[in-house]
Amino acid sequence: MKVKYLLCVFLFLAMEIISAQKRIVKKTPYRHIIDEISVNDTIQRDFILVMTRNQKHLQHTIYATDGDCSSVNVEIGTYEYVDDFLILYSYWASADRMQSNVYPYGFRKRSYQFLPNGNLVFVSSKLYIESYMNATPKDLGIQLLKKKVTTKKEKELLQKYILAIEKEYQGEFIFGEERQKLEKEVRKKLQKEIAFETKHWDEIYNGNYNK
Repeated sequence: MKVKYLLCVFLFLAMEIISAQKRIVKKTPYRHIIDEISVNDTIQRDFILVMTRNQKHLQHTIYATDGDCSSVNVEIGTYEYVDDFLILYSYWASADRMQSNVYPYGFRKRSYQFLPNGNLVFVSSKLYIESYMNATPKDLGIQLLKKKVTTKKEKELLQKYILAIEKEYQGEFIFGEERQKLEKEVRKKLQKEIAFETKHWDEIYNGNYNK
């Protein structure tokens, strides 16, 4: 009897963790499932699974955080529907009292389209992200992003860094006005979430952050 009771409690909690809602795009039913997963005491990941006809199409992080007693890394995301399009926004920020872990930092916007047959197709993914990558020594790639690259060696290292970022974060790396436009759009979409997540960083990390 006790085992049956515990099983019922477990099933109830499991159902509480997962919430689903339905939406119609051109008479094509689809749903997104909010699935909250705690990996361990320092890492939490919340994400959406986009599904149609019980087929998983993609996964998008809504919130993820990890860190230790002196540092924190956060990823915040949201999504919206525009006609037949699903737009996914992502933001990364990091802080560290020891000044050694203030990356990744950046923004991304991904777009998908629901077709009349129910399929979800990729349209585009634009990003600007600063992060430590094995393609270049420590933060060399980040340094090259912020200076005028002139030598052949610097150009090669920057290209390696960009290709590594594009592979890791799945998108096209952008610069200049296009990058500024992306940052402005993502910050606007996630304004409240960013403010809430980083509101105490000045006093906690004494300016040692990228947000």
